[in-house]
Amino acid sequence: MHQHEPVDTIVIAGLALDYCVRSTALDGIALGYHVYVVWDACKPVHTESDAVQNVESALIKAGVRIIRASQLLSPCDVEPTR
Repeated sequence: MHQHEPVDTIVIAGLALDYCVRSTALDGIALGYHVYVVWDACKPVHTESDAVQNVESALIKAGVRIIRASQLLSPCDVEPTR
């Protein structure tokens, strides 16, 4: 990415789906970004299905798009920087 290109999209993956990932995603939406959460690249602290479903519902309701890692570009699809 060039320094002067505006950022309008955030792609999030990580631990603590129900805390850190959720908060980051919701903050991104509140700040006007397009936000994607890579669902299968996240791990919740609370693994009960109701808790995970509640997080997913809250994110979708806020406008976050839930995607899978397989939907991301593969390294072969990206032009080398050198």
